[in-house]
Amino acid sequence: MLGRIYTFQREQPQDADVAMESVSCGALDAITEAISAQPGVCFETLTEADNPRPMVAILFDRQASVSPFDRYLEALLAQHGITVSVMRTSIGRAAIDASGFNRDTGSRAA
Repeated sequence: MLGRIYTFQREQPQDADVAMESVSCGALDAITEAISAQPGVCFETLTEADNPRPMVAILFDRQASVSPFDRYLEALLAQHGITVSVMRTSIGRAAIDASGFNRDTGSRAA
């Protein structure tokens, strides 16, 4: 299992509708869509919704999921005028266990 912490920020907005949307909202919309296309991936927000540079932990059940997820996420974020950076590429076992991620189902426990 691999965990990564992603940060997001707004590019210079060219579209007024994109500029009105919060970075957090656009990032979470893109993450949710990217995760729906990639089984074995879940996420947890680490910052408040109004943070202009939100941070999100994304957990992968296998290494092979990371590159396809990243490519798809970047394409989705571009539609929202948002860029992404990986702040940290591995998260400790205790943090993954605390997230409630279930390796068998590939999702967080309810």
